[in-house]
Amino acid sequence: MLTSRGALAGAVAALAYLLARLLHYPEFGVLAVAPVAALLVGLAWVVRQPRVTVERTLERSRVTRGETAVGQLTVGNPGRRALSATVGEDRCGDESVLVDLPRLAAGESIEMSYSLPTGRRAVLTVGPLAITRTDPFGLWRRSRHAGGTRRLWVHPVCHPLVFLAPGRLRSLDGPDQSALPHGTVTFHALREYVPGDDLRHVHWRSSARTGTVMVRELVDTSVARVTLVLDVAAAHYSAEGFEEAVEVAASLAVAATRARMPVRLTVTSGQSVQGRGAPADGPAMLDLLAEVRPTAEGSLADMATRLGGFPPGDVLLVVTGSAPPDQLRAVGALGARVRRGVVAVVAAGPGAPAAPVPSHLRVVRVDRAADFPVQWERLWTR
Repeated sequence: MLTSRGALAGAVAALAYLLARLLHYPEFGVLAVAPVAALLVGLAWVVRQPRVTVERTLERSRVTRGETAVGQLTVGNPGRRALSATVGEDRCGDESVLVDLPRLAAGESIEMSYSLPTGRRAVLTVGPLAITRTDPFGLWRRSRHAGGTRRLWVHPVCHPLVFLAPGRLRSLDGPDQSALPHGTVTFHALREYVPGDDLRHVHWRSSARTGTVMVRELVDTSVARVTLVLDVAAAHYSAEGFEEAVEVAASLAVAATRARMPVRLTVTSGQSVQGRGAPADGPAMLDLLAEVRPTAEGSLADMATRLGGFPPGDVLLVVTGSAPPDQLRAVGALGARVRRGVVAVVAAGPGAPAAPVPSHLRVVRVDRAADFPVQWERLWTR
């Protein structure tokens, strides 16, 4: 495509030719020869694109906001001619990263590393790499894309806290799903048989239908479950307040999974992740929190209706901002069914209104997520 300089050269050539015709002054036509010749030479220069192979990897596909993320490229020249040094432009979400590509001899390849922007929480598409070729006059530019794309999850910051919320947990070691007592009678799901499973739990009808031995997975109903709700209503937060609320939700989710408590994370816009009570559940929840955005869809009242009832020993955690009283009343009705209910009100910024919360729910009010662990500990040590 033409650059701005190329467009100017074309305009000069057209103007000179037009003046020569209108004024019957052929000398003006000579002025059009130079820019036209430069345009033709430049076009011939960029028509032939260099043969380049690009393979892309990410050092880590999941990082915390502010951490270093490294993209890695293997660039090769499979052609018979050397390739001159150039600058490639790699996409990272809405931003671009300039990558210096060195001169490559015929058949040579080189591995390169460069930093990716992680200043904001997001799910970023990294790539493709745009390799641009320009002519010596800067009149034409032609780009080709190579290297494909990869996804980079930039997780919210998690502030360390100890999950102290009690339920009906009997085991001091926490609810390890792999060590549930075989005598429990509450059905949870069907899964494939693994060596060591009790053959009495084989579900023969499903096994015959699927061709795979399936067993009933039973859970201990004495284990408290945690339901964590994040309010994503844009009207309830400032821009900074929403990010602080996401960090509070991330801190609670990770702390609960590390305590080996089954966690159900859900946001008012409808997305949900179900954990089974293992630290490995944390990344899936952080993946969801990396992509949530403020929205006008859904509400705390709608979420309370969708969640329905809870066993009486469960724990309800709600992270919200300046939610209106009617929605908080719905949260209060939901919280009345559980043994422990906590509402974290995150309203960053001076003059943020204090949302009323039902009296039977415990409340933590913070402006910054970094202050939440201290307030959380005080809540359970009063």
